[in-house]
Amino acid sequence: MSDVLRQVERCDRLLGDHLAAAVQVFGAAALGVIDLPPLEAPGRLVRPQLRAAATLFWCAQVEGAGVPEIVDALAEAMWTGRWAVSFGATADRLMRYRRGGEDRFSRDERKAIYERLFGEGTDFPAHWRALVGDLVEIERAPLDRGIGDVIARVQVTARELAQGLSDRAIGITGFAGREIVAHVREALALLRDPDLARALGGGGAWQIVRQHAPWLLGRPIDPLPALDRAQAGLTLLEWIAARADGLDAVLIGRADPVVRAASRWRASGGA
Repeated sequence: MSDVLRQVERCDRLLGDHLAAAVQVFGAAALGVIDLPPLEAPGRLVRPQLRAAATLFWCAQVEGAGVPEIVDALAEAMWTGRWAVSFGATADRLMRYRRGGEDRFSRDERKAIYERLFGEGTDFPAHWRALVGDLVEIERAPLDRGIGDVIARVQVTARELAQGLSDRAIGITGFAGREIVAHVREALALLRDPDLARALGGGGAWQIVRQHAPWLLGRPIDPLPALDRAQAGLTLLEWIAARADGLDAVLIGRADPVVRAASRWRASGGA
């Protein structure tokens, strides 16, 4: 759980960079705007937009671990009486969480946002698969084999992926990132609540997800592969955003963190 909480903090910093850039471009009025125009002219790689997209990619992977959906379902089960239990202050927190759902993005709305940024109707999946594949090839290449050709492919693919993602990460992307990350943070806090854990039979947050997803969501969930993909995906897209001005000339070694992240993505079942 500590790794996930650190990733939430990373997402907060990336989204803070995006909001600061918006204020610099549009003034203080940007703080209250949900649907922002592009921060720079179309066709340019915009680092803050890439950082906001990185947080939403992380959120999309965490959804595969059942968060925040399982906490939403738990709150709904308590609200409707499907789960009849009373445990004081934690019950009050769960009910406040449920009432706050009216102001959050729904699961379908979150899915639509992820699809617009990363879905099969965009160029992202093909570029992502190619990028991961080439980075994994760098790690696995024999030491006596040159990898200059693979690095060249990574440079091209990373640039193309970044351009498409930067162009799409406008409008409500920054606002959605802040709202969804806050939703995930609140759900994680409830999953870590010791009273809630006891009411559910004990166990840590991911044990709770694994044990109770079948009756709450109607399907089993193994959260760990999705959490690995979330961490790996965030690392890869942070790396791209940080190097947005020099992707055409970026150099990569076999032991670089971005290479290890690609291997982690692949090992956790990511395409």
